[in-house]
This record gives sequence, structure tokens and C-alpha cells, in this order.
Amino acid sequence: MHSELSRQLPLLLCISQLASVYAAPSGKGDGYGLIGRRFSNASGRRIFPRSYTLNCQRSDDDLALLKTEFENAAKMASYASQNLGSDTAKPYLQGFVAQSLLDPSVNIINQLQEAYGRGAGMADQDDFTYTVTCDDTKTMCKNGYYASMNDASKTMNFCSAWWSVSGTPADGKAPDLASTSDILANCQGDDPQYKNLQDFWTSRAQSLLHEWTHTTYYTGTNDRTVDYAYAVQNCLDLAAGSRDTSKLPRSRAYKKDGTPYCPDSNDNTKAGVCDPTLSIDNADSLALMASGSWFSDAGQCNRQIPIALTANPPSDPESDPGTPIDPPGEDTGDPDTTCDSGNTKRDGSDPCAPSSTIAPSQSPTPSPSSTPPAYATGTCSFHLTETENCDSDYGNNLWGVVKMYDNDKNVIGETATDDDHPLGYAMDDGNSYSFTSKLPQPLVITGEHENDYVQFTYGGLSWQSKTPNGGGSCSVGGWDPRDGPVCDDFLGSTTNAVSEI
Repeated sequence: MHSELSRQLPLLLCISQLASVYAAPSGKGDGYGLIGRRFSNASGRRIFPRSYTLNCQRSDDDLALLKTEFENAAKMASYASQNLGSDTAKPYLQGFVAQSLLDPSVNIINQLQEAYGRGAGMADQDDFTYTVTCDDTKTMCKNGYYASMNDASKTMNFCSAWWSVSGTPADGKAPDLASTSDILANCQGDDPQYKNLQDFWTSRAQSLLHEWTHTTYYTGTNDRTVDYAYAVQNCLDLAAGSRDTSKLPRSRAYKKDGTPYCPDSNDNTKAGVCDPTLSIDNADSLALMASGSWFSDAGQCNRQIPIALTANPPSDPESDPGTPIDPPGEDTGDPDTTCDSGNTKRDGSDPCAPSSTIAPSQSPTPSPSSTPPAYATGTCSFHLTETENCDSDYGNNLWGVVKMYDNDKNVIGETATDDDHPLGYAMDDGNSYSFTSKLPQPLVITGEHENDYVQFTYGGLSWQSKTPNGGGSCSVGGWDPRDGPVCDDFLGSTTNAVSEI
């Protein structure tokens, strides 16, 4: 495969004998944020004490504000690390953490405080270092985000909207973030500008703490927090077990690999109500708890910041779940955000697969379903359309679209393409496409650049597009054009190559 070119394989027919097993699904949370381009400023100076290297073209005032808010975010995290069990923090802990996790035997307060303690050091310690960039050309900035964290590359990218939404893609969709100094000057008195927790949700410092939680350094595990819900109402609903994703736009309800962020309890291929225990894995929930506690302290606003909202009760599973209530500014569908856990966007939510970054001491084991298989057992077949586009960024140039059939040739799974995913879902080595269907396990698809083949895995079966082995075989065609697509950067024109497989 030519990584700099774009070509398409419209028909990849693979057949594999699949056992008629049926078991409860399992998932592991994962995600990635946005890799920011590294601009060089005139001095190349390192304005942050130790943890952050600045590589950003902004005015001196903008950079000074950024530095100040990093310091405030560290104070916020430090306060939470020492006071999460206090009466001041109690309303936020009870509102944003699932009740089942608040049992003393789970010891969740200590676990959360340890994580906040790591966050407190992320502004001025060498234990976790990364580069701060400011690149508005990135897709996330174009789609209205404030900032994003890429834990793998240790890069935190800021969009212009973080300073002001005016003239940015976020204009008219998301509010301006508020500086800590402005909040503290207007959060006291009989009729303060910043009255309840939703007002404080626009805090710039809180947005930075939100980003910090998207790192394995913060969580102290191999997983990062993700974004199951944004803003006060949705985070309350998440903890209460009423965060229903079934009515959300597909780009909000499903991951990049096509699996739902919160699987329906009766059909794991469909979006449903989120498990409330995911509240401790939700970045905004953690940021809100710390923000509410810190601003309520006598050293800041000197009053208990009211949550002011209440969680919606869980829906009756026998009734129509209805449309989730999202606060003003939440997304109505955002491209290129599925499974990008490291994103701060006030007009949308981007959760990834369920995982527990701070594991409770006890967790229930799902019972295997007794429902019969929703497919004809025997031989399964599927078509794969593979596309390699002209994007030279690693992990972003191989895409897959799948249509799967059971033994009776009934469609049991199909990739949904839309404006957000016109070429399907990423299937590169290191970023495989986990295609879900009515079968009990996902089909994992990995395109290999070297030797130009596709690797398939289903449960214990494994085979390649060019080699019939491991219980499966494929019919493979060639590329047209044979040398791959035409990608003319100067003229801005592209021609995809097609191959029958």
C-alpha cells in the first residue's frame, strides 16, 4: 500500500465458519484526542515551570492567561485531593458519582483523591511532561472545540475558541469560557453573575482539569477518562443511570469502530442507557466535582455553589426512553469525534467504550444472556470496502466499510457511512476497526501497509485477505489504477483507485 495515495477496494469477500455461540459482550474503554501541530515561537521559551513546553503562536496576554489558568487548575485539583470527603464537596460527590460507588466498602473517595493529587502536579512537575500547541487548522478546532489532549503524543492543543469563540467555528454554538479572576470577582453578593454550578462550568481552569483527566498519568491506570456526558445535567443523569444515548445523533452515540458508547442492555449493537458506574470515568464529572468544591471554599466564592439541577429519573425499560435533555450548547452531531476521548467541547459529547479508570472494589459480573442468536448459524460472509486516502497522517489513511451476512444471506451488520465518516472507519495497524454485528463478538479488521494485505480476527479465528488460513478465506482482486490513486496536492485533485476483492 502507498500511504501517500488514496485507493479503494470496493469488494472484499471473506467467508469464515463461525460457531453458534452466544455470550455477553465485553468492552474496554480507549480513546485518543487531537495531535496538535507544533508551532515555534520567536523565543522558543519555556514559560511553564517544568511540566509544559510551550510551542504556540499567541499574544503575550493570551499566553499569560494560559499559564495562570494552568496554575488555577492545579489548585482546583489539589483542593479536591484533600477535601473530597468534606461537607463542602459532599453535594458534588453525591450528585456526580453513582450511588453504588459511594458505599464505604468501595473506598471511592480515596481513589478519586489520589487521582486528583496526580492532577495537582501536572502544572509544575517533571513526572508528566508534554507540549502545549495552538493549531486552529486541526479538525477538532474546525468543529468547534476549545482544547484537546493526546495522551499518546503527550500533546495538548488549544483552539482559538479557548480564548474567545468569536469568529471561530464555535461561535453561536458554545459560550465563551470564563477566566478564574472574572468568576471570583462576580460569584458573591446577593445577585452574583455566577450563581450555580452550570455558570461555573464555563471555567477555563475547569476545562484544563478536564483535559488532564484524559491521561493515564492522571488516572494511574492504563486507561484514560472519556466523555460520556458534558455539562451539569448530563453528568447528573449519567450518575443516576438515566443518561440515554439512544436518541443522540449517530456520531454522538457510536464510537469510531461502530460500537455504541453505552450499549443497550437488550442489544449490545445499539446505543442505550449508560452504566452509572461510568460516572467516575467521565472527565466532566471529575472536573465539576473539583470545580464546585474549590469555588465554594472560603478562599474563593465563600458560599456553597448550588448544583441547582436534579437528575432525571431512570426510564422505565418497558417504555419509550424519550429524548435525553441536553443543556444549551450541546452538540447536534460532531464529525471526527467518535472515540476521541481527549476533547473539550462545550457543544458535544464524545464518549468511548465503557471502562473503569478508577475501579471500585466490587463490580458486578454480567450474566450471560439466554436469548437465542439473532442470526442463522453456519457460514458467515461479508464484503469489505477498503479505502486509502491521501492523508499522510499515520492512523488516518486506511478506512473500512463492511456489510455482513449470516448463513441465510440475511444482513446482520452493516457500517453506517455519513458525512462524518464517508469512507467508513479507521482500520490501520494500531487502530483496527472493531466491526460489530448481531454476532456475539466483533470482527476485528486491520489493514497492513507492508505486503498490502488485510488481517481479520473473530474470537479465536484469524486469517488474512491473501492467505486462506485460520478458518477463513477471501476472494481478492487488484487495484485500479494499479499504482494507486492520484493525489495532486498542488492542484488539490484526487482520484481513488478501486480493486475487486
